[in-house]
Amino acid sequence: MFSPELRSNLLIALGEAYRKKGNLHDAAKSFALAENKDKLNSVGEDYERIQQIGNSIEIYKLSGNKNKLIELGKRCLNEGKFNEAAKAFIASSYNEGLLKVGEFCTDHYKFDQALEVLSILADKGRLLRLGDVCVENKSYSHALKAYNNAGSKEKLNSTGDLLLREENISKAMEAYTLAENEAMVGFIKSNFIG
Repeated sequence: MFSPELRSNLLIALGEAYRKKGNLHDAAKSFALAENKDKLNSVGEDYERIQQIGNSIEIYKLSGNKNKLIELGKRCLNEGKFNEAAKAFIASSYNEGLLKVGEFCTDHYKFDQALEVLSILADKGRLLRLGDVCVENKSYSHALKAYNNAGSKEKLNSTGDLLLREENISKAMEAYTLAENEAMVGFIKSNFIG
């Protein structure tokens, strides 16, 4: 029906019209169909200006602009927007940035986010450190997840021992179950669970 060049020009013109009206979603669709990465990037920048970082990340991901994703991730990290920083670094496969997010989250006691990021990286050393910090802060659920993701049966067992001493039977049972410590699971079942 239309030549590829005419189709592309029409889609770009349509995208520009949407963009002028502030309809960035439809502008991005038009530019994506036209396969115009420069115009897509401009929509990503528009989303940044209006502080819709999640949409901006999606646009940069669609356009394949890793540099913008890394730049945006670094800016989000500096502003304390750990979720957005992690999303940008994941989309750009920037592991160095993800490590920084994991460390910042651990240092700022944002254990859910730290666990998610460090688990993606499968960094056993940092997962063990996260687990230790969680134990120090009595965030045992996070500690068990971190130790389990790191594959440390030793840390799971020692946390189970600590929980048993603190009379937190259900969490101790969880720790020993994750560590596959059948002897302690059996001990708890026979002595504490009726």
